[in-house]
Amino acid sequence: METKQCIKCQSVKPLVSFYKNRNGKLNSCKECIGNYQRKNGGKYQKECKKKYGLGAGTIVRYGLKTALEVYDRAKRKCQKCEEENDLTIHHLDNNGRNNEEKGLPVNNNSKNLIVLCRRCHGSIHGKETMKTKRSYKEKECLECKKKFIPVINFQKFCKLCRKEKKCR
Repeated sequence: METKQCIKCQSVKPLVSFYKNRNGKLNSCKECIGNYQRKNGGKYQKECKKKYGLGAGTIVRYGLKTALEVYDRAKRKCQKCEEENDLTIHHLDNNGRNNEEKGLPVNNNSKNLIVLCRRCHGSIHGKETMKTKRSYKEKECLECKKKFIPVINFQKFCKLCRKEKKCR
């Protein structure tokens, strides 16, 4: 197994313990990056969200250029249900983080990546979604009386009614 020395903590770790930066180089280990993000996380997360509309983890994992390309191609909507919130990137070949953790190559080519909401992403992988874990149940919209699954438990209006009345 190949190893590399982290430029921050100076410890020698396997290549699997490193993220590639946007230039394809492995500099800081995941642990050091995680420590930096925890220390400066609020500021870093807010800065990434405000500047690019992406989470810091997405930028670290895929690189800014690839992440922006994938999100912009999808018009920043889930490519399955068109949800605009809580988006994530999915590998079409299903060899994402699992391969990364096993030390196998990961295909982060933008043609292999699509944008999905967490719910659709979970359904693709056959996992229980956050909404199921929190036992969110269908509710009836107070405005149009249609059934919907709330993003947050105390939500009273469906997505369409919230869009019409911007203040909700």
